[in-house]
Formats: sequence, C-alpha cells, structure tokens
Amino acid sequence: MKYCAGFLLQKEVVIKVSMKCQKCHSEAMVNVAKQLGVEVIKLDGDKNQLTVIGEEIDSARLTCSLRKKFGYAQLVSVKPATEKKKEEPVPKKMECQWQPLLCHYHYIEPSPCQYYDEGSVCSIM
Repeated sequence: MKYCAGFLLQKEVVIKVSMKCQKCHSEAMVNVAKQLGVEVIKLDGDKNQLTVIGEEIDSARLTCSLRKKFGYAQLVSVKPATEKKKEEPVPKKMECQWQPLLCHYHYIEPSPCQYYDEGSVCSIM
C-alpha cells in the first residue's frame, strides 16, 4: 500500500476481457464489484476493457477472477488514478440594488359627524 500524507493512493487498473454479449458485460461488472477496494467501474464495450478505480485493489487477483469466469483476461495497465477536476461554474455575484419601497396609500376622508347636545353621540351617515 502506498500512502501520501496519511491517505491511501487510488489505483486505476485496466483489464481487457473477452465479453461477447450484454449479459457478459453485466457479469463482469458484478464480478469486479465483489472485489475489495473497488470504488468505480467503467466499461468500454467497443474495446472490451474494464477500468477499475479504487484503493487496495489487487490487480492480479482481479485479473485471475475474470479469467476464471470468462476464459480470457489480460492486465493492460496499472497506474495511479488521476482526478479529473471539473471546472465548477463560478456563481454570478448578485448585485443588490436598493430601491425605495413605494407604497400607495389611499387616503379616505372621514365622514362628517354630527354632534348632538344630548349625550354627545356621534352618528355616522
């Protein structure tokens, strides 16, 4: 195992396997997924290649298990996995524009009140 600043380095293993049909593709994926340390499995159907990325992958054991299942499996390459950094779009800065709050108040004139001398009661008409 290789460590880099306390972290395990990921490996990328490419294996060429003779796969004839869609069922063979899915069986190969299941077989690889059962192995220890596998995180990502990519299948290139045109080239009949499996690309496996993960930590603590035993490439020889992985190749042998595929060879037992499919009859032919060849280890093409083993190299450290490279992380492809996707450029994240920079969020646009929202400019705050202050606008005064315009409220339209409707002024309603009060109805006239008539005052009576009797108990100063206001009646609204």
